[in-house]
Amino acid sequence: MIKDNFISDSKFTKLPPFHLFQRRDFYFLFDIKTSCFYKIEKLAYDFLKLSLKMEPQKAKQIFFKKNNLPENEKSSISESIDTLIKNGLFDSPDIKWDDKSFKKKIQSFNNKTITGLELMLAETCNLSCVYCFCKNQTNHSKSLKLMSKDTIKQALDFLFAHTTGIKKVQVNFFGGEPLLNLSGLEFALVYGTSLSKKNKIQIIWSMTTNATLITPKVIKLLEKYRIKLMVSLDGPRKIHNAQCPTKDGKGSYDIVEKKIRLLLNYKIPVSIHCTLTHPLKKLKPILHFFENFDSKKFEHVVIEPSINPSGKYTTYDLTEFDYQELKRQEQKILPLFLARNSKYKYKYFYDYDKLIKRILQKPTKPFFDSVRCGVIPQSLNVGVNGDIFPCNRFSSMDNWKVGNIFTGIDITFYHKFWVKNREILKKVCSKCWACNICRGPCPSEMSTSTGEFISPKRCQYLKDHIENTAFYLMMRE
Repeated sequence: MIKDNFISDSKFTKLPPFHLFQRRDFYFLFDIKTSCFYKIEKLAYDFLKLSLKMEPQKAKQIFFKKNNLPENEKSSISESIDTLIKNGLFDSPDIKWDDKSFKKKIQSFNNKTITGLELMLAETCNLSCVYCFCKNQTNHSKSLKLMSKDTIKQALDFLFAHTTGIKKVQVNFFGGEPLLNLSGLEFALVYGTSLSKKNKIQIIWSMTTNATLITPKVIKLLEKYRIKLMVSLDGPRKIHNAQCPTKDGKGSYDIVEKKIRLLLNYKIPVSIHCTLTHPLKKLKPILHFFENFDSKKFEHVVIEPSINPSGKYTTYDLTEFDYQELKRQEQKILPLFLARNSKYKYKYFYDYDKLIKRILQKPTKPFFDSVRCGVIPQSLNVGVNGDIFPCNRFSSMDNWKVGNIFTGIDITFYHKFWVKNREILKKVCSKCWACNICRGPCPSEMSTSTGEFISPKRCQYLKDHIENTAFYLMMRE
């Protein structure tokens, strides 16, 4: 436990000088000032753990009393400790919340440049995934909420009217299930391509789909426009069928598997998204499932917990107990990743790659005076009626509406969004050792249906995930 003498409520918020953790029989130190991880010996771990409770020199005295060491070893350790003290390892780093720079930054936001657009082609689906936040996912009626061609045209016109100084944009088709609106998809591809040629700006197309409606016609579109796919597949047949049934309650695994193999045969770029739900399933069988599915052909495999905004929690979101069990299982399967390192890259089976990149960058400044992601103003989500939201996780939440493509964007929403988000980060992240690497939780995880942010519930899981990533990265080298 870190004592409060490392915490300050002054202008600078002090953190503990370093963080210690253990994985299996190995011990690690994270130097917060330099964002460097080190593998250390057990004796060093014990001393450093003690020094977080008291002054280093006093900790040194108690440490030597507890450990019966030869005099020459004591002398060597004592010199090493003095060197660490001299080099500033025990000095608490400061985090400066520069409000003036932050306000200047968000006031510079404008809607002149937008680099990405998410089109909710359909706000309904042919499946009834248990964890889905889509309003109509349990609607068994035949009425469909589909985006009209007029709205698609206006959205794409809006995008290209705000592409000042850029050479490419991203357009992602989302839902619901976007392939329920195949005519809308075809129109968007044709019209978007005409705008791309006219403005000499490349479009990178992508789509999130359950793959059940893939046909030869759709494959031709995917090939022609080089559309990258993110396909939902929640693991083995039993798990996927339970989590992703059809509207009449039947399993969807067989059709999804068939369509994924068809896509891979045509060399369509396919990434997989696997959702973990309550009650938490065993991870190891899920990993073996993807390994045996010929995962080397996948672009990426993301396995992550069901994450819904605070205002859209479902009974299938992971509980605190589930997260503790997930931590235990992750640690247990870490050797599996290391054993397969020579055969598969780390991008397969688990989403460690983003954290690995951040760890290797060794960020020495927190991310608080910037925005966490590009959802606004760089990228926007457009609902079927043209309403604009920060991203798909806020879709249909009226209190998070940015504007409408027919009437424009409320630019002050940007300012309010990040100011509110930052105020929560001040409370949550100021005393956290992982702030430089974590960069704060996803804003949608802290959002409520009333348009406010609240403290996130996944912080401990994210810190455990960073520790696992550091262990994996250091042990494979």
